[in-house]
Amino acid sequence: MCENDCSGLLEKSCGGCAHPFVPRWLGVVAMIRICGNSHVAALTEGLLKIGQQGADMQIFPLGSGAVEETDFSAVRGSDVHVTNKTFVENMRRFTGREHFDKADIWGICMGSHAARVIRHPMWADSAPAALRMAGKRPISAGLLAAMVDADQRYVRQFLERLKNVGVAVFCISCPPPRRDNPCFKRGTPLKVPAHIDGVYRSRFGAWAEGHGIKVVGLPPETVAPDGYLRELTEAGLKTHFPDGVPPKVAAQAEKELRFIADRKIAHYFLTVRDIVAYARSKDI
Repeated sequence: MCENDCSGLLEKSCGGCAHPFVPRWLGVVAMIRICGNSHVAALTEGLLKIGQQGADMQIFPLGSGAVEETDFSAVRGSDVHVTNKTFVENMRRFTGREHFDKADIWGICMGSHAARVIRHPMWADSAPAALRMAGKRPISAGLLAAMVDADQRYVRQFLERLKNVGVAVFCISCPPPRRDNPCFKRGTPLKVPAHIDGVYRSRFGAWAEGHGIKVVGLPPETVAPDGYLRELTEAGLKTHFPDGVPPKVAAQAEKELRFIADRKIAHYFLTVRDIVAYARSKDI
């Protein structure tokens, strides 16, 4: 809805009024603020590329994912504050406050990035028991689950605090491990990180669902992300140019697709697409 209570939605003009679109949460004017670890930088780039970030949406980094290994939040009064120095500085810089305003909708890009568990040196000579890998010390499903839960504990604690004080919050999936991950140089078999990542996401997703927190996941087609992104782009061009895509537009699209593929950031663009689609489906 527009801020002047016209009946226009995001996909439509607002009756010709040209009022800025402002999302509503339970009838209250709200802004969508997305923050988290370093992956939000690529989310910002993705939104700017597809032209979806406006006055109603803000994306900013809190800081390094390494901070997720510490208790970086606290409840003070009826609000949740960040306590890590860098997080505090960035919250002040981008929102003017240190706490998560209940008037806004918060998207948190944390909790599904298994990098710390994947990087553990034990995987050089060990593997999850479920993979039945000869010559590798088997790590039971229970032990792996305990490692994952321990790694996620402060993010879960943070999200639970937000829910408990009444902040509207959802989560955004981080990307899966890349094939150039440094762990492979130490001899970690390719399928080990993939298995750990699956367990990591599954346990976080189950926890989030149990606490009523929506997780915007990666499309299953991201097993081959660059090819899927190309198909989406071509479909979008045909929709916008039903009589044929102008050569100049096609050339620009090809250039940008090559750039995305070279930078290995297709996952982020696909995640942004899902965030926008989810927001539209809720008339946000």
